[in-house]
Amino acid sequence: VIDDFEKNQLKSMELVDVPGQNRFTIEEHFLTFIQEQLDDTKISGFVDEMSKHDEFETHVDRWIEENQ
Repeated sequence: VIDDFEKNQLKSMELVDVPGQNRFTIEEHFLTFIQEQLDDTKISGFVDEMSKHDEFETHVDRWIEENQ
């Protein structure tokens, strides 16, 4: 039954295409906290550290391309 379900009912899709993802909201104080923590210096440092590891190379390259 499970194999049949996986074969016939499941399909790959991007998270943005999943229905109902917009029904959740982030509490204002938590959103403010996130925005305060995400500054360019911290993000650049994070990406620099990730770039030191081969397994993250494609992700880092894609991030750099999107932000140029």
